[in-house]
Amino acid sequence: MNLEEFSSLLKEINEKDGLSTGPTEESSDRAARIAKLRVQTVSTPPVLDRVVKLELLQKETPEKVREIWHSYHKSRFCIAGVIERNQFYPIFTKISEMPSFAVPLLKKMGGVEFFYFQQVENMWLFTPLSQWKLHGAAARPCLSVAFYTELAEQHGLVLMRSHIDPEFLDIMESQFLINRIQAAYLEPAHFAIVKDFHESPSTFDWSRLLLDLPVSGQSETHVHGPHCNHDHEHVHGPDCNHDHDHEHHHHNHHVHGPNCKHDHHDHKSKK
Repeated sequence: MNLEEFSSLLKEINEKDGLSTGPTEESSDRAARIAKLRVQTVSTPPVLDRVVKLELLQKETPEKVREIWHSYHKSRFCIAGVIERNQFYPIFTKISEMPSFAVPLLKKMGGVEFFYFQQVENMWLFTPLSQWKLHGAAARPCLSVAFYTELAEQHGLVLMRSHIDPEFLDIMESQFLINRIQAAYLEPAHFAIVKDFHESPSTFDWSRLLLDLPVSGQSETHVHGPHCNHDHEHVHGPDCNHDHDHEHHHHNHHVHGPNCKHDHHDHKSKK
């Protein structure tokens, strides 16, 4: 199934399965919420020196660097973390060999949306697939994740933070997209799909991306790389208790693929 056929299928699935059963948000309330969150977002410049004074951070101990980084992002609308160098480079190098993919996300208000993923230098970029189809490389990512390696040699740490466009994504959705990319490249069954995506693009069956892949959920496993020992309570994700304006949590869902037998008109009560 090519991309055009896949897009048509996805539209059909969303028409059957993507209607919200909860109250819709008033446009004025939504605009006010987005405006508030935009003030709390952070940028993702390519170098760390444009975020903090690097020469001052280099004088600190690794423990103090962690404390400063977490404190700096505590009240921001973003996902931030500190990663051990030896846990960062294996997955980053693996993704560099096949630096693009597509990830499904079940939106909170209903419907499945796909995001085109790219690793470009020290950045992970997530762009709505619909926008990528229209604009290609000129499409604007709605989630960018920067990995800063300036302290990797001296302190053994890689600093991470994200820019989230609140018009498209919330904190939990963004964390989910990041987790799914890590899982796609670390789990053999999913990585086989990644390989086909790269090695056979002209014959790649896009409908494979819809088959039994988890697409959202508070209980989704956070895969942060081999032997990860992140300081998880300080990573600003869906369960953090920092001063974020978080959205409501999702329940676990699976994408309804082309051959599923679910009753789409009542699927929310059966998952």
